[in-house]
Amino acid sequence: MRAITVNERLKVTSRFTPSRHQVDTASEQLVAESLEVGPFGKQLFSSDAWGPAELHYLGALLWRRALSAVVGRWIQSGDWSLTSALRVTSLIARDNARRLYQI
Repeated sequence: MRAITVNERLKVTSRFTPSRHQVDTASEQLVAESLEVGPFGKQLFSSDAWGPAELHYLGALLWRRALSAVVGRWIQSGDWSLTSALRVTSLIARDNARRLYQI
């Protein structure tokens, strides 16, 4: 997974693009680091939209697993509340893209 800086005029700071199966073992670390780099309202998930459909599915699956693991640990340790975790994951996974692309 790599964080990609997007042009400021797009109102997004970074886009999380899974590099498919190559990063399975590092996914959690990359997600955790990505969550620390910018405002949650300016980050979004992206599948990068290229390659066979199976790779889109695998990239999204790895990202969801990593995000769940990272956020779950933060909730268990008391760093985040469940309410905050749900809000942030909804922003990055869906709501920021809806706002950006006006859909």
